[in-house]
Amino acid sequence: MTVPANYILLQNYPNPFNSKTLLSYSLVQPAWVVLSVYNVLGQREIILFEGFLNAGEYSTIWDASVFSSGVYLAKLEVGGYSKTIKMVLIK
Repeated sequence: MTVPANYILLQNYPNPFNSKTLLSYSLVQPAWVVLSVYNVLGQREIILFEGFLNAGEYSTIWDASVFSSGVYLAKLEVGGYSKTIKMVLIK
């Protein structure tokens, strides 16, 4: 397995999406990870993953079928690293 050189949160795919989207991210070392989705007001809507992971590449599917259409922000937090991407849910 190849260990990434940096922490990475890739743009979700597909985007815009209808009900489900894939979020992929990479860790350079073992760490506690929190992957959350926020609305445009900055309120956390859901935690997609929270836990300890080893270095490597990971992906999570967000099933947003119970959420309203609109813009959402996915945020990856790993130690002192944080990255946010914009996602568009269209129903």
